[in-house]
Amino acid sequence: MNADDATIITYGVGYDYLIYNSSPVTPFVGANVGYQQVDIDDSSLDLSGMTYGLELGLQYSINKNFDLEAGYRRNFSSNDDTVVISGQSIKVSLEDTGIWYIGANYNF
Repeated sequence: MNADDATIITYGVGYDYLIYNSSPVTPFVGANVGYQQVDIDDSSLDLSGMTYGLELGLQYSINKNFDLEAGYRRNFSSNDDTVVISGQSIKVSLEDTGIWYIGANYNF
């Protein structure tokens, strides 16, 4: 993820629980946990650390090998750092992020 004057890279693992039914559309819920590396240009702030999130969505089965998927993922971070400006300590933290996505899956 690129932001103004910053680069954020997230590494992690997740699990989705598919709620099977008699329809070709399968809802799912999921959770993830990982590590977030945050590099802010021209700054000594260190906001890197653990991240975790929740996810929900729908999966549509085209045939036995191909699925389409759409969902929403919300990631949370409790990482913060303190910077001193003009003698004042200021706590800086990352905001939670929300991501809408679509994707295609190949099952083998």
